[in-house]
Formats: sequence, structure tokens, C-alpha cells
Amino acid sequence: MSLQHFILGLLEEMPASGYDLNKRFQMSVQHFWTTDQSQIYRALHKLRDADLVRIEHIVQDGTPDKKVYHITDEGRDGLLEWLRAPLPDEAVKETWLGRIFFGGLLEPAENLEVLEQAKADIQARYDGMMMVHRNIAQYVEKNDISYKRKMHILTLDYGLELHRFLLGWLDSAVEKVQAIKQELDGEN
Repeated sequence: MSLQHFILGLLEEMPASGYDLNKRFQMSVQHFWTTDQSQIYRALHKLRDADLVRIEHIVQDGTPDKKVYHITDEGRDGLLEWLRAPLPDEAVKETWLGRIFFGGLLEPAENLEVLEQAKADIQARYDGMMMVHRNIAQYVEKNDISYKRKMHILTLDYGLELHRFLLGWLDSAVEKVQAIKQELDGEN
């Protein structure tokens, strides 16, 4: 996946400043793609240099001018080409699992702390997604939503299912490490 393609997709929906794009990332795709504002600005510069976006300068009183980015026809063509391309063979990269994989170098109590922190982080993200999901469900009940929005909701469903799985897996992992800890404590 390419951050540049995500930016093009968000700009295709609506032009935005770099700051506004960052907020939209946090509200829309954060459950499966994370980024920060500096990465967004670097990607926007590359997109501009490739003529895939154009900048509209908006003069503001008392504050610096605002740069609003718009997708160009070439940018839209690139986005559509990416959407239609075969899916790449992407490896799953869960860097936090490296801590578990090499956790035998730590005491079981330290591994329990890592697992509990992962659970807390994932639970917080899950709770945030559930709040968004409840708001969307209420909106959908009252309104007919577009095909584009229905596709957005599918990714939210994915995020919720993934986080449910991770929370269950972490509960099981905690139980297993607790059993290992008890076994090792019994040996001493």
C-alpha cells in the first residue's frame, strides 16, 4: 500500500490542506493504516512534483496562507490504476510480535507487562472504532448512504474484527505466559 495512494483517494473525495488530511486519516483509515503529519506533507510534496496534485493558495487574514491540495486528472488516473492493479503479495508485519518472539530473553513478568500494554492499546483502538461504528449505524438507519460510504464501512468492519481477534489472542497469550511463570516459579 502506498501513502500517496491513500492521499489521492482522500483528495478525490474532497480537497484538503495537509493538516485537514491528517485529521481525515485519523477519522477514516487509522484502523488499518497509520501515518503522521510529517509523512503526509512529504508525500504531498512528491505528489505535487509528479503533477498528481495541485495546490490552491487561500489567503487568510491574520494567519499564514492556507494550501489546499486538489487531485489532478493524472492523479485520479494513477489512483484508478492502483485500485485496479492486482493485489501485491504483502507480508504481515506486526513489529510488536517481535517482542513476544524474543520474549524468552525477559522474565515472564516482563512479558506479561508487554502483553498487558498491547491489550490496553488494542482495547483503546477497538473502543474508538466501536464509537465510530455506533455513530455510523445511527446515521445509516436514518439515511440512505452512498456506495462509497458503504465501502468505507467495510474497512471499519475489518478493523473491528481484527481487533476482536487480537484481544482474544492476547487474553490467551496472557494465560499461557502466566502458566509458564507459575511453572518456572515452581522450579525455584
